Amino acid sequence: LPWKQAVFSRWRNGWSIKTDRYRYTEWRDKEGHQTDRMLYDHQTDPMENENIAEYPENAELSTQLSKMLAKGWRSMAF
Repeated sequence: LPWKQAVFSRWRNGWSIKTDRYRYTEWRDKEGHQTDRMLYDHQTDPMENENIAEYPENAELSTQLSKMLAKGWRSMAF
């Protein structure tokens, strides 16, 4: 849909947000604490082979996508 900025999904203990370019996933333990995260750039890595979440140049992007993920799918509607 034209108003949709992202898609959200869950698989086991991982929560993901997918934009037109990126997929960002946070993995959480039973208490809800983040244990790992993944970030893939589908423009340069469509097969998701290189996790770029911890690269210093992607710190701001990871933070932004994490905030979007925390807000949830309802926050993406205009």
